[in-house]
Amino acid sequence: MNASSHRANAWDGPISLSVVVPSDNFNAAINEAKAK
Repeated sequence: MNASSHRANAWDGPISLSVVVPSDNFNAAINEAKAK
């Protein structure tokens, strides 16, 4: 249930997403996505 709530909050905007996901991990995810 908590995962769903956090996921929903993340969709509110980049600011909420930054709170849920550390910026370093977020950047790493973007770089990995670009690599693919």
